Amino acid sequence: AGDGVGSSLEYIKNAAAAAEGTVATGPFLIEADRVSTATFKQKFQQRYGQEPDSWAVYAYDAAGLANYVISAVGTDHEAIRKALGAINSREKAFPGLVGPIWFDENRDAVNDDVSLAVVKNGRYAVIQVR
Repeated sequence: AGDGVGSSLEYIKNAAAAAEGTVATGPFLIEADRVSTATFKQKFQQRYGQEPDSWAVYAYDAAGLANYVISAVGTDHEAIRKALGAINSREKAFPGLVGPIWFDENRDAVNDDVSLAVVKNGRYAVIQVR
């Protein structure tokens, strides 16, 4: 399955036992042990009383990137668009929780990390790929 499944705890909740054995991909899976997300997971759990899923991290990074750009150039639409377009390499990347965020010539976010996970005992377990 794609990242809509691999990023969602709702999938396991809704599919219940039928989810077991599902293999999913995603550019980022919160179940991966990363230093960058440890504090985020803890604070999210404290504030909202539930585990975050990968979508919570995507939203956090999107808001952080928007704040970063708007703080630098203001709220003018064209200035924001130009500033985002200038984040076009790893060297200029925004340091997101998912990793460095930058955009290619088509304005697509670049992500050189793909994760795999399988549902085991009602939880995602990251599959290590070397």
